[in-house]
Amino acid sequence: MKKAILFVLVLVAIMGWFLRDKVAYELDWCVERYHVDESAMAGSVDVKSLSEERVFVGEVKEGESGRRFLERIIEEGKIDTFDHLHAELCVLRESDAVGEYHAKIWGENFYCTSDCYDDDYSFYLSVKDGEGYVYGDN
Repeated sequence: MKKAILFVLVLVAIMGWFLRDKVAYELDWCVERYHVDESAMAGSVDVKSLSEERVFVGEVKEGESGRRFLERIIEEGKIDTFDHLHAELCVLRESDAVGEYHAKIWGENFYCTSDCYDDDYSFYLSVKDGEGYVYGDN
């Protein structure tokens, strides 16, 4: 009986670890939220399937905050956040120090083929020395 209880507790902990970003989104623990329904431009970075390798997404404008840089790359379609209908983005964590900005962003991609689906993903944005990069947490 103790082994069964331990197994269930471990299983719940593992599920909680993998679902923590979605749970934070559902509980509205977002620092900031974005609804994206504009198509990304050609050559944009697909943030739905990033590896740990950093990918350059743009230069920070003079006096631009890290958060504003994030908003700008979304508005300008420099990152691809959805396949068909729209995406919901949630900034889960961010740190904004002098000359640096780091954020963990969780997203949900809504799309339809013969049925409709939603896939969630997460990625990081790092801004340092006037350059912005995104990378995954795989």
